[in-house]
Amino acid sequence: MIGIFYDKSFLKSAKKLSDVLQLILFEKIKEIQEYGISHPTLRTKSLSGKLSGFYSFRLNRSYRCLFHFINQDIILLDEVAHRKGIYNP
Repeated sequence: MIGIFYDKSFLKSAKKLSDVLQLILFEKIKEIQEYGISHPTLRTKSLSGKLSGFYSFRLNRSYRCLFHFINQDIILLDEVAHRKGIYNP
């Protein structure tokens, strides 16, 4: 089972989501805990460039969640936002 921790910026950005997106986010986090980050419905991607070492998964067609590994069994959720803004650190 993967341990999940939340960065302050993640919590702040998650509060700004609509109720529907917050519910989807909660379900995706449960999928990560149960099945790991490679579950097909997450569509997890390894990022490159300035975001090398980070990963993202989809909430829906437009929203993404960024995270990185603290160690092999623990991830830190960094931020959740629209795809047009989340990849610009």
